[in-house]
Amino acid sequence: MKKAVKLLSLLLIITIILAASALIFSGCNAGKRQAIIILPGIIGSAYIDTAAKDEEGNAIEKSVWDPFDGRIGWYDMFGEEGQSFVTDNKEMMTIMSETMVPLLMNLRKEGGLIDNMMINEDGLPTSPHVKVANMDTCSDLKYGTLGAYKEMYTELNNKYGKKYDVSVFQFDWRLDGQLAGEQLEQYIKEKKYKKVIFVGHSMGGMVASNYLARSQANRDKTKLFISIVTPFYGSVMAPQIVIDSSGLMKNLLPPMFASFVGGFDVLLFPLVKNSAVGYQLFPSEQYFANPAYSEGESCVYINEQPASLQQLIDYVKAQEWAQHSKGGLKPSVLHMTDLYNSLYVDANGERVHVTDTVNTYFFVASGNETASVFRVNSNGSTEIEKNFEGDGIVSAYSAARGLPLDSERVFLYENVSHTTLGIYFNLFIKNNVYNLIDAI
Repeated sequence: MKKAVKLLSLLLIITIILAASALIFSGCNAGKRQAIIILPGIIGSAYIDTAAKDEEGNAIEKSVWDPFDGRIGWYDMFGEEGQSFVTDNKEMMTIMSETMVPLLMNLRKEGGLIDNMMINEDGLPTSPHVKVANMDTCSDLKYGTLGAYKEMYTELNNKYGKKYDVSVFQFDWRLDGQLAGEQLEQYIKEKKYKKVIFVGHSMGGMVASNYLARSQANRDKTKLFISIVTPFYGSVMAPQIVIDSSGLMKNLLPPMFASFVGGFDVLLFPLVKNSAVGYQLFPSEQYFANPAYSEGESCVYINEQPASLQQLIDYVKAQEWAQHSKGGLKPSVLHMTDLYNSLYVDANGERVHVTDTVNTYFFVASGNETASVFRVNSNGSTEIEKNFEGDGIVSAYSAARGLPLDSERVFLYENVSHTTLGIYFNLFIKNNVYNLIDAI
């Protein structure tokens, strides 16, 4: 009898241990079926040449867009606050000299930067072996160009990594934002995530929004969407970049660094004209309705006359560079409003912006000179008028998706630039991001 009791007790103890282990491990797996996904802004995704080989013919990981192969980070170049280009870091300057000279010498040659990044008339990459980096990339390029989102990733992973998978989802910003939204959807399905949190910087917020708009199932998975200076209603700067093909680089980087790369704008002319992204960031219909413009005024003037969105579209479609060599319009021009239109869904019989259907917060910056009016003159020249109601690239109105800046859903940062707010996580947005995640 005693032996039977002991045997039963032993079996009971084993059962309890196995049950507890099952609960523990199932709990861990369940927790890791949630994710925090960081989405970078334009030029934030790093590109890898997947066909690159070393002198012995072995496959190597070679950077394309980031000239330093992940050896130099954002903080190395722009310091702790991103206000000026660092020149007293001897190691960094040595790496720059070793990498920039061959880059510039081969800039326009086959296999050079311009060739590798180019988009053809059909809106497709001319070098299919060039792919965006991902979390399996060996260098800091897994965190974006110049490892830009490494700090955000590291801080979020340190704090929430036991419960959430944290990753940087890089997308090909040269292509249609709807394609990136579809790829994000596929990524989440492949990972079998049941719940997700998005932290989207600039264009990354547009990609997250397209993901949300793709289905109710996607919206149901989303616990929180933190948008950082996303151009929900577009940017007045975008038509100036496309029509005049200037400012692509110099307007997206800190002034000191931009002076070194401003010449790329001319070389990147076909990329600007053929890529979807510039057109998709034109001021939207909602931007033209901005109450900041008085009756009879507009954010766009053509031949000194206030223009509507449709008049701007018609002007672009009439340009020679908008035409495909085989006839008709280039796809990037033909579908220029599709991304914005895709962000509206039906909710109880009403057409609403998809961010109204999920737990969304808008991080907005102001106090920097930002394009407020775009003018294209009869001779084809362009002009930009600016005010201080934005972050240097996106107006506060657009980043807040038209909400009052004192809304409980809006976090307003004064005198912070578009790029800086998204990259300098600890300096500006860390506590607010933590509070929002902790509250769900």
